[in-house]
Amino acid sequence: MTGVDAAPWPPVGSEAGRVRECVVVGVTGAPSCGEVIRRAAALAQAIGVDLVGVHVDDGRQPPVARSAVLASHRALLGSLGGRFEHLVAGDAAGALVDFARRNGATQLVVGVGADPRWVRLLRGSVVDDVLRRAGGCFDLHVVGTGARGPGLPVERPASRLPLRRRRLGWVIAVGGTTALTAVLTAARGVVGHGGHFPLYLLVVVLAALGGTGPAVSAAVLASFALNWFFTPPLHTWIIDDGENVLALAVFLVVGVLVGVLVTSLARWSDDARRGRSEAEALARVASEMVGLEDPLPAMLERIRLTLQLEGMSVRSEDGSVLAVAGTEPSSADPWRPVGPGTVRLRGAVAAHDERMFEAFLPQLAATIERQALRRDAAQLEAVAAADRLRTALLRAVSHDLRTPLASIKASVTSLLQRDVAWSNAEQHEFLDTIDQEADRLDAVVGNLLDASRLEAGVIEPAVQQVALDEVVQSALASISGLDADVVVDVPAELPTVRADRGLLERAIANLVANAGQASPAGVPIEIRAVATRSSVQLAVVDRGAGVPEDQREAIFRPFQRLGDRSAAGGVGLGLAVARGVVEAMGGRVVVEETVGGGTTMCVTLPRGDRA
Repeated sequence: MTGVDAAPWPPVGSEAGRVRECVVVGVTGAPSCGEVIRRAAALAQAIGVDLVGVHVDDGRQPPVARSAVLASHRALLGSLGGRFEHLVAGDAAGALVDFARRNGATQLVVGVGADPRWVRLLRGSVVDDVLRRAGGCFDLHVVGTGARGPGLPVERPASRLPLRRRRLGWVIAVGGTTALTAVLTAARGVVGHGGHFPLYLLVVVLAALGGTGPAVSAAVLASFALNWFFTPPLHTWIIDDGENVLALAVFLVVGVLVGVLVTSLARWSDDARRGRSEAEALARVASEMVGLEDPLPAMLERIRLTLQLEGMSVRSEDGSVLAVAGTEPSSADPWRPVGPGTVRLRGAVAAHDERMFEAFLPQLAATIERQALRRDAAQLEAVAAADRLRTALLRAVSHDLRTPLASIKASVTSLLQRDVAWSNAEQHEFLDTIDQEADRLDAVVGNLLDASRLEAGVIEPAVQQVALDEVVQSALASISGLDADVVVDVPAELPTVRADRGLLERAIANLVANAGQASPAGVPIEIRAVATRSSVQLAVVDRGAGVPEDQREAIFRPFQRLGDRSAAGGVGLGLAVARGVVEAMGGRVVVEETVGGGTTMCVTLPRGDRA
């Protein structure tokens, strides 16, 4: 896994997805490594690239002293403008080279201590190992520290066989070879010389189940036993017969090859099992995200559990936190660029899980991008809705508000004329026009205010028990300029309803006014109500042209005037306000087709306590 220390969030967007050139320096935890870090920092500054310090943990518990030195090296890297990466791997040199290759390094800096030559031969040469693995991908800088101890630990890959199986291999290699030698020595003359080789080869094959080491050891021990106890001259290392020399040599080679083959098969099996686990993990993440409105938190939690991390967080390109799983990482924890954002990790990812983590990153990036697109689409929709609202408001102000004001202004101006003698009937007509247009203006302004309150979500109905027949009569009395007759069938014996009287009166008035606009001349509007076990249903019925089924929801949107026969129908807020206030009181409004033609507005309200 990677780690970052004392470094800001990386640039994201189009730059975040590209690998940036850098200088990589191996951080060992040795006290003398500080000088190696400073040399690498000077190199990075000279060529103008990033500095990355990499420490490889082989999985064994490090000494406390080394942990303290590593902390000082992390701080040193931060003060020099670099960042610290922590890798977990059994092969330190290989992990360092792989990291440098993945992250676009052009220079690799390692330190070499002043150990005796025999120590370097036993431990291995870091320079040779890194050069062999690098393959000419970048320049290698070797810094002599003058201190004892390796500049970079070179660990051989740990065996992938279980510990119990390796122990069993060693028991067979040593104990099996010894026991077989004792048995064959006791049975000398019973088992011929030609039978010794296959029996010892069987022991070597069984010991190979524990890996290369037990197999090679068994082959060597078996060769010694065959030579000393069963190859003339006995009890000497001299072999007179050349065929026996060849047989022993072939036996030793076969034993080594069998051990290597078994170990390779175990490695291939482990790789196949790991690949299958990676595929299953990716498929599980993808399947669990299906249908989720915001899949990012669930995806992050699944990745965290799969990689056994303490916590993960994802930030957008503006630095805001999009999702957190587990313990939220701090600014000193490692990060990775992922699409239009960054992912920060708390904890260590093992080197064998690095490929799985890399496979998760495109899924994370795609999810972040989809969320960004959804946010952009929502913002665009909000802007478009605001534009539509502004246009409708301008239309309302320019026409539906100015029209009654113009009528009122004309009537008042006529009454104020001194040079015209108006009759009583004419004056009454002017005053009647003023009254009607003022009521119309009041209704329009009231609907605008109610619509804005509904949009802001600040309507708080004062719900109480209300007699529906009384509210219907008050609503009819409040409507001015209604040309159609109204037939009311709302019995006084109906149960009360739970509603805000004022809001319910406005909702019914709006529904009746809308029915009046839709009804043909001379055809009455019907208002009827019935009670059910838990509610009271009120129906406002007109005999107009009706509303097509695909437009029945559209008529409840603000500033819709579908099917109005004239421009005198208001700003198109009546039905939107009616549904909004009824739903705020716990009821609902739906559109149904009137039998014989027309539209029926059905209002359902919860019952009160009166039977």
